[in-house]
Amino acid sequence: IEKAVVGTPKGEKLAAIFSDKDLSGIEAIKQTDKLQVVKFWPNPTDGIVNLQYYLPEAMDAVVVSVFNLQGTRVMRNDSLKNTAGPGEKEFNLSNLTPGIYLFVVDAVRGGEIKHREAKKIIIR
Repeated sequence: IEKAVVGTPKGEKLAAIFSDKDLSGIEAIKQTDKLQVVKFWPNPTDGIVNLQYYLPEAMDAVVVSVFNLQGTRVMRNDSLKNTAGPGEKEFNLSNLTPGIYLFVVDAVRGGEIKHREAKKIIIR
């Protein structure tokens, strides 16, 4: 088995068993009805940051914005995958001055933000 998604109809994880063997190496994210940031690393970072996310349904766009502590948007990227399921993207934030920022992921449909997830990030 190369790929598998194992879970209940509500998206909770289940233990995967095949031919009486536990397949504990299969990782499946919890599938929810909202945008989910699955992994966000490294934090703190020297500039490169990785994002793994899950979309419950297709959106018009998935937009990442980085805001400084004064609330000014210092970066915007709308090149993320906007179809249902998992997605991953690497960002280069090395042009930002060291400090604390807010990393915001918005799932947009019909001109409205349907889901939003925000994470604090530290740039060294």
